[in-house]
Amino acid sequence: MNATKFIWPVVLVLAGLWVIFGSNRGGALVGDRVNSLVVFFGRDVVSNSQQLSGGPILTAFGGTEVDLRSARPVDGGAAVDVVCAFGGVGFLVPEGWRAEFTGLPMFGRWSDKTRREPLGVDAPVLSIEDLVAFGGLEVKHGKN
Repeated sequence: MNATKFIWPVVLVLAGLWVIFGSNRGGALVGDRVNSLVVFFGRDVVSNSQQLSGGPILTAFGGTEVDLRSARPVDGGAAVDVVCAFGGVGFLVPEGWRAEFTGLPMFGRWSDKTRREPLGVDAPVLSIEDLVAFGGLEVKHGKN
């Protein structure tokens, strides 16, 4: 079987996705929710919300960094849904936040690089429901 037979159909599908989603769309803050759609490019999203509830993040063939260091979640914590394929998603959270992951890393991974000091039951929580395929998801405190 000749693999070159599949190159043009894949290129056409990827070009169609680029036309549909565009390279200049992607990250937005809608009220106290973070919404990000990234296809074939990168985006930095910053939230200063003091009532952050969460939101959806889709990243394919690109990267998204979500800076929540100036944000505060609603009571009960913020919940984000992340789909990451062939790319990466990173969250920057303030000291004292706890990250909780649920989901599926398929040929990818997630990592919690926040400091592991004991936190009280009232510590802010970032709950991440995710599907990571051929990519990575990371939560940490700072840029380093």
